[in-house]
Amino acid sequence: MYDSGIRGASDVAKALALGAKFVWVGRLWVWGLSIMGEAGVRHVMKSLLADFDIFMNVAGFQTVEQIDRSALESYPKGYAMIAERSKL
Repeated sequence: MYDSGIRGASDVAKALALGAKFVWVGRLWVWGLSIMGEAGVRHVMKSLLADFDIFMNVAGFQTVEQIDRSALESYPKGYAMIAERSKL
């Protein structure tokens, strides 16, 4: 289980990739409850599921079981996200 500040689908995916079987979403649940009561909880949970569904499609996963540690990218410490322009 993973219980450490799930705020969106990417957090859920990272937890699953690291081996979690499930995640707790208490913070989102409380936010929804405090704003709109039961309807807020439903809205927040439906939004999280929709966000996760979009993540799965964009990342190319057909099932949750396909998400494993290989889904996480790790670059060397000196890796530059933007290639530096060569000087002419």
